[in-house]
Amino acid sequence: MSGRTKADFLEFLDWLGSKGLMPLNTAQARKAVANKVLAALEEEELSDITALDIDNVMLRFTNKFGKKYKPESQRTYRSRFETSVADFKAYCDNPVGFRPQGRPQIKRPISEQPNGGDKKKLVLRKPAVKTPPPQDHSVDTESPGSGNVIPIQIRHNLTVRIGPVPFDLTKSEATKIANIILAHATPID
Repeated sequence: MSGRTKADFLEFLDWLGSKGLMPLNTAQARKAVANKVLAALEEEELSDITALDIDNVMLRFTNKFGKKYKPESQRTYRSRFETSVADFKAYCDNPVGFRPQGRPQIKRPISEQPNGGDKKKLVLRKPAVKTPPPQDHSVDTESPGSGNVIPIQIRHNLTVRIGPVPFDLTKSEATKIANIILAHATPID
């Protein structure tokens, strides 16, 4: 994936699934949508996918192939294509710090939901946030005095609080925390 062509874009979508950065079937669905949407364009327009005007591309796709798809499908195609292009652009701009946008939503039948009926209609819900069970040396965040909360003013109008930090924090533990914070920083100061 050295360029930004259609072939590079499709290879990128395969790579997302093969590396486990997203579920394989999601990456394959994105690739299928990309192939269908990009079929509305001329070959010479596919030399830089990141420079495409998504509104124009989707208008052309709808004009050319819209009769084959319901409006709901067209909205899904637009969403998948737009997210795929945004991820590809982010990867091209910063391959080392790349992370795919969002997580796919989990679908399950209403009958499996609380207060669900007999209907088998699928609904979208946000993924559950699972917190790991506390380990032997974890700090109990609900008990006062278990650690120190450190306020750090990083901008004129922004103070972040880190903690609770154990009172007996070692230098190697502090380095580990600092490295995790550094991993979340954007490369431009």
